[in-house]
Amino acid sequence: VEKVSYVGVNEEGKKYTYDAKIVEEKLNSYDYSNNGEKVVFLTFDDGTSKTVTPEILKVLENEGVKATFFITGANLENGGEEARELLKKEFESGHAIANHSYSHDVKKLYPGRSLDMEAFKADFEKNDKLLKDILDTFNRPLKVSGKEIYCTVSIGVSFYRTDGETVQA
Repeated sequence: VEKVSYVGVNEEGKKYTYDAKIVEEKLNSYDYSNNGEKVVFLTFDDGTSKTVTPEILKVLENEGVKATFFITGANLENGGEEARELLKKEFESGHAIANHSYSHDVKKLYPGRSLDMEAFKADFEKNDKLLKDILDTFNRPLKVSGKEIYCTVSIGVSFYRTDGETVQA
């Protein structure tokens, strides 16, 4: 698995960063080799939680483990200044921060069980702005629920669909 340095992490976190497109290609081709190195991707969704996140951060620090935190803006804003400080701590500790939409409102983002790209873009951009306002240097990895889309690259948004087609947003 090749490492890349363009996702929403600080210098410490870059050591643990992998390109999701390459990971998917390897998995789809049943290529589990990685020069003999075992890799696990630890992710936490829908944060930041004022009660759970501090405990998670303690365990990760004690074990020397890095993770990706997929942040929803509504949860972040509902948590007030304490949640903002936890987000900064996640980032400063070398964990990746990723955009998991602002609302996480499935009915709004996936009406009739299909992705509404305009609603998703608006929701994503609202959360992106919030994350950038808090972190100053946020570089846009995100997570979309469902099988149609699995990854984006930083600077502009490119959605990779499971059929291999790239859709520019």
